[in-house]
Amino acid sequence: EPGRPRRRTPVSTTVGDWMRREVQTVSRDLTLAQLEERFLHDRVTGFPVVGADGSLVGMVSRSDVVRQLSVERTWAETLSGPLRRSES
Repeated sequence: EPGRPRRRTPVSTTVGDWMRREVQTVSRDLTLAQLEERFLHDRVTGFPVVGADGSLVGMVSRSDVVRQLSVERTWAETLSGPLRRSES
């Protein structure tokens, strides 16, 4: 009907209808610790990563960081843990 607002459905709603126009980005030089602080502060689950000139170079998600830190901790524990012999 003319003059009546169109009802939005998942089929008719586009990404453009929902996307944020003001986007928080992170630098590719940020450390993982600094990135985790940004996730907590900004309450988001991912960031576009930009280069020095502001151009998009990638994306990073909180699950990427959690996964990487888990791998690094496991590796560090493996390297620093005592070697144990089973005693008979």
